[in-house]
Amino acid sequence: MENRLSLLLFVPVIMVVCMTCDILDDSGKNSPASQVNNPAHSANALYAGLMNKYTAKGIPGIAIGVDYPVEGTWIGVGGKADLSTGEDVQFDSIFNAAAVSHYFLCVITLQLIEELKLELTSKIWDYLTGEQQLYILDSYGVTIEQLMNHSSGLYDYSQDVEFVLAVMAHPGRKWKADDILPFVFGKKTDDGGWTIPYAATNDILLQICIETIEGKPLAQVVEERIVTPLGLTHTWFGYDSVKDGPVKSYLSFTEGEVVENTSILVGYYTGEAGVFSTVSDICVIFRDLLNGSAGHLLEDASLPLMPDIDGYIYTPSFTSWVDVESGDIHVVLYNAGLGSLGDLIGDEIDDEFW
Repeated sequence: MENRLSLLLFVPVIMVVCMTCDILDDSGKNSPASQVNNPAHSANALYAGLMNKYTAKGIPGIAIGVDYPVEGTWIGVGGKADLSTGEDVQFDSIFNAAAVSHYFLCVITLQLIEELKLELTSKIWDYLTGEQQLYILDSYGVTIEQLMNHSSGLYDYSQDVEFVLAVMAHPGRKWKADDILPFVFGKKTDDGGWTIPYAATNDILLQICIETIEGKPLAQVVEERIVTPLGLTHTWFGYDSVKDGPVKSYLSFTEGEVVENTSILVGYYTGEAGVFSTVSDICVIFRDLLNGSAGHLLEDASLPLMPDIDGYIYTPSFTSWVDVESGDIHVVLYNAGLGSLGDLIGDEIDDEFW
């Protein structure tokens, strides 16, 4: 699929985590289904089967949420949250929501616009410190809207070799936005910019702008502006905030072989991948967005300003998929986003799930 966000986010980190993690055997790995909350739902026949198919193929754990306006929500979970202990994925298991985090940033940005604290045409330099500006000179003239739709053409730090080597040298480090900007300094996109469909640098800059305006860390902003108004009980920003911890994360290179790489989740404190949640909570968020002014997050006039949302949302990443079309919401979260298993999901999910 063109313009897929899938394997762009933190792919180079594969070689980082492999140096510090053990290869796990596959005993007990393939555990087909699992649990569904509503067998009578029309989604059950298709999605329960697909869930079982992917756990049988080796995806350690998966959760699928389907929300239809009339029938309500169907949730299915399968596989393991932790291969070493054999713990099953549960309805309330917490996954890293990866690039779905981008929509949290967009919601908050549009809320600030509604409150007249910001405009789509606002220049991001107005919200950066002098040091931050020096690190990313190419951002001069870039607007908030360009960060939201990833059209800034800025260099993607997550693909940077120097950044990967730094992560390797400091396993478990909690990377903040200011820690990452030096890896962007003086670097250009391969094609001269303006055509890159996804670059994580956009989201860390959007995070900085939000934190500057609000005067508080993004984790607190997410809680106050999204989690609390919707009454969410299983959504957090930042690994340390997650109660009881998320499911273990894995990568794979050959069939029957997976490597735990949960250590990389510890470092997620940046806007492009810092959200941890459940499929049910994510369904609640997107249903509220579709409700517009009748909901709690955005006014009707703001919805068309959301990237890729005007009746349709599609946001794939290496551990999550969200698809919203004609009022129907589909969410897939899984814990093997990198390597051959991630490729398997990425290659097939477009055809089979949607």
